[in-house]
Amino acid sequence: MRRLQRPYPPGSFMKVMDRGRAELHHMVETRSKWGPASLREHNLIFRNRRMVGEIRSVMSEVSEGTCHACEQPVQASGGELEFFRPWQMAGNARKDRGSPDHYWWLSYDWENLQLLCPMCNRCKASLFPIAGERAPIGAHYEQLLDEQPLLLNPFDDDPKDHITTGEDGFLIALTERGQVTIEVYQLNRADLHEQRRALFKRLRALVSQLKFTRVSSAEAKQVAIASVLNLVGMEFRGLNRPGIAGGPIS
Repeated sequence: MRRLQRPYPPGSFMKVMDRGRAELHHMVETRSKWGPASLREHNLIFRNRRMVGEIRSVMSEVSEGTCHACEQPVQASGGELEFFRPWQMAGNARKDRGSPDHYWWLSYDWENLQLLCPMCNRCKASLFPIAGERAPIGAHYEQLLDEQPLLLNPFDDDPKDHITTGEDGFLIALTERGQVTIEVYQLNRADLHEQRRALFKRLRALVSQLKFTRVSSAEAKQVAIASVLNLVGMEFRGLNRPGIAGGPIS
C-alpha cells in the first residue's frame, strides 16, 4: 500500500450523485426494496456499466493499474470498484456484524470509493474496525473521523508511516493501524510474501554487482543504482524498503 492522490470524479458520477442520494434516502425511509443486495442493485452507479468502467479507469490511473491495498496489477476490467466503509453490516472482526446499518448513506460519496483486486476485496468484506464508537447514522466528515478508523486509507493516510517491509518480504506494522490494515487485507498472504521475498533477493544481488562494477563517475553509478531500485517501482510501488542496498555503495 502506498500514498495516493485522490482523483477528481468523472462527470458521469457528478450527474447521478444528487439523484442517487435522494433515491437512496427514500428507499431507507420507506423501507422499500430494502436490504444490502437491493441497495446495490438499485444503486445508479453499479447499474450503469459504462459509469463503473469510467470510475474504475480513473481509480486505476492514480495507482498505475494496481490494487489500492496490495499493489498487485489489476486489469482494467479486473479491479473491483468497492467502498472503503461498507454498505452495511460493518464490523470490527470477521464474525462481528454489530452495525447492520453502517454505512449505507455513503454510497454516493466519492471519498468512499476504492479499487481492489478480487482477493483483497474478499478479505476485507464488510470489515471496518474502529477504536471509538460508530458514528451516528448519516454522519459525515468530522463525525466519521471521531470513529478513529483503524483501517488505512491510501488517499488520506501515508502507509509508510504505519507499515514497513522486512528483508524476508513480510510486512511489519509500525502502528496499530498498520497491523489492522495488514490483517484485514491479509497483506502477508503467501503469494504476496513470496513475491516480495523474491524481489528483495533480486535487488540484493543486483546491488551487490554494482558494488564491484567500474563506472566512470559517481553520477553514473547513482543512475545505475536508481535503475536497480526501479524494480521496486515496477512490482511494488509503495514498498517501504529499509536497507535494501545493504549500506552505502561507493
